[in-house]
Amino acid sequence: MFNAELTSCIADFCQNLSVPYFGGEQPGETYYYSPLFVYIFGICDVTGPRARLHAYGYHEGEGGKGGNNVASLLLRFLHYNNWIVEGRCAERLSIVMDNCAGQNKNKMVLRLALMLVEFKYFKRVEFIFYVKGHTKNTCDRMFNLLKLRYHASNVYTMDMLHDPLNEVEDVSFEIVTSIVFWNLDEFFNKFYKNFKAGTVRDNHIFWVDHEQPTVMVSKSFDNDPIEVRFDHNKKINGDRLHIMHSTPRTHVRMPGNFVFNFLLCSLLLSSSLSFSFYCYLRY
Repeated sequence: MFNAELTSCIADFCQNLSVPYFGGEQPGETYYYSPLFVYIFGICDVTGPRARLHAYGYHEGEGGKGGNNVASLLLRFLHYNNWIVEGRCAERLSIVMDNCAGQNKNKMVLRLALMLVEFKYFKRVEFIFYVKGHTKNTCDRMFNLLKLRYHASNVYTMDMLHDPLNEVEDVSFEIVTSIVFWNLDEFFNKFYKNFKAGTVRDNHIFWVDHEQPTVMVSKSFDNDPIEVRFDHNKKINGDRLHIMHSTPRTHVRMPGNFVFNFLLCSLLLSSSLSFSFYCYLRY
């Protein structure tokens, strides 16, 4: 739910699912096949009185779980839920995530705050990362409801995930493909400097304010008197915002070995080849 004064969400990855999955029956010899991993990234809208989960699912051939994937899905969520609209500048956006550097706490996700403020979507954007050992959140509770439905179902394809997971109350599940994943790291490198060494790992609160839209401030905890300020601005000749808006973005490349493994799995699941021959081909 959008609120012009303060809009908040919590984002996290669910424990990996797999396709095919035989939750409703005994799987037989297919138990020994290597299924595709399915990644589900959830963004829980906690602005209103009742939390609602927006979940995005994709298999390992469509993308990984890196910073570009996370930042791209955050952007998709903000656009499709009308949290960012051209010509409207809301007050404050707060995004809460766990402290995983590989997925969340990295230069791709954090520099997203700079772009959102510089594009005048929000006057202030902040990322808050949980302290280690205190990472249970609203997303985890909603993911448990998803997994209850998943474990009771037979799922042979990605499309078969859609209907049962959307039956869960307060959950909206969408299957996405590689087309939604942008190489935002490459894009940000053209306009923003990278972080100084040691300024990301030890801090848990990061924010950007409209008065200095290219400066990110960070600190370790809420009452910490020590704040780290860094101007990420890379000087651009010409109208900076026009150039940023008009610069094309490229997609993230798909994982290299996936095509072979996917075709092999598809062939085996649709034929009567033995498990031993499967092992011979793959290994």
